[in-house]
Amino acid sequence: MRRLLVILGLVGVLAAEDAATAFQAVRDRYSKVKSLTGQFKQTVCSEDLGYCMDLHGKFSLRRPNLFRLDVSDPERQVIVSDGEYTWFYWPDSNLVRKTPGGANPFFDILLGSPDHGVQAESVALEEDSKLIVLVPVDSMASFRDIRLNVSPKDYSIMRIALDDGFGTVTKFELSHVKRNPDLPAKTFVFAPPEGTVVEE
Repeated sequence: MRRLLVILGLVGVLAAEDAATAFQAVRDRYSKVKSLTGQFKQTVCSEDLGYCMDLHGKFSLRRPNLFRLDVSDPERQVIVSDGEYTWFYWPDSNLVRKTPGGANPFFDILLGSPDHGVQAESVALEEDSKLIVLVPVDSMASFRDIRLNVSPKDYSIMRIALDDGFGTVTKFELSHVKRNPDLPAKTFVFAPPEGTVVEE
């Protein structure tokens, strides 16, 4: 019985090491990436509301904390973070919302920043990818886990899913990704169009 427990313990250690190795491979893959662009599909599913909502559009990211999302469907929306503020703009509604703070969750997760410190819990091979499950280091974190589906060939991220632990799961599916494109500074600058209503 003792020998069985020892073997099971070793299997658990090996699994943890494999997960950590896989996650490190992902981080190594993006360690020299300064910017990213591509297309995304975002799906938000809420148990409380009882439905899922899909968003489609383009994304632009640049270290350390700049990002832009241009949502094209189902409603036009622009989200821009200049590192100091994050702007939400709905052209069809002529509405702008400005919030303090700016974070780039994609790079935060990969680089293990203090705000998004994670550790790899498990790794499994799925039909088209490797699934790496990440859990927060801080028990008071605002999410339960993050699931990365990565290419088995080069560990590039294909999908990201974040479970907030309260019934809402947000999934990002990435496509047409370009590494280190030249992004002008104006990409991450937002000025409210004249006549828009700005909420702060």
